Amino acid sequence: EGRLKSPSYVAATTDAYRKGLDRLRALPTPTPPSFEETRAVRHDLGLAFSRGLHTGWLDGIDNQKLVHGKWSKKRGPYVGQLSGKPERGWLYVATTEPLKAGDGLVLEVSGSGPFDLPREVGGRVMSVRPSGLRGVQQVRLGPGRIDLRGLKRGSPCWLTSDMALESKWQKLSRRAAPVTAARLDLRVRARPGEPLAVTCVAEGHGSVTLQTPE
Repeated sequence: EGRLKSPSYVAATTDAYRKGLDRLRALPTPTPPSFEETRAVRHDLGLAFSRGLHTGWLDGIDNQKLVHGKWSKKRGPYVGQLSGKPERGWLYVATTEPLKAGDGLVLEVSGSGPFDLPREVGGRVMSVRPSGLRGVQQVRLGPGRIDLRGLKRGSPCWLTSDMALESKWQKLSRRAAPVTAARLDLRVRARPGEPLAVTCVAEGHGSVTLQTPE
């Protein structure tokens, strides 16, 4: 992900790690997270990370599988597709994502040829209203007039930003970590012909003992 990341990025990443570690600690035996838990984490990190999510080299070195080459930037999590042509500026988006005003959306208009780059149509969600169809929401993008030409049924849609999540991460990044003092006792045992042993005892956190090989 590179250097010099924003405080919000650091907050989002460490929050995901913190929740994962807390989950493992709370379970009697370690078990993999559920599908829903994994999807929720990937959704949030897909918005926070600047390069998207992928297995990288862990799934081999076939560049055509690792990088599709359709676009060079992150789009965020995929949330659905258009269920019909735009009507009077309103888009019918088939999605289970609870879209809300302020969210960023981008849709793809396919190129005229197999090697033509797709055109992006996107903006902020200015208004959301029920469509009367199950699993379909009506949204209007802005600000200003958005060129919706070329969009059609099946056009894919990605969530590029979530202002509620970004606000949460900003608050986390500004929150000062509590400073607590804990007593630490060191016990050293040294006897001729025996390994040197050091025991560290932290009040309320258990102890650990280290010793030399000889």
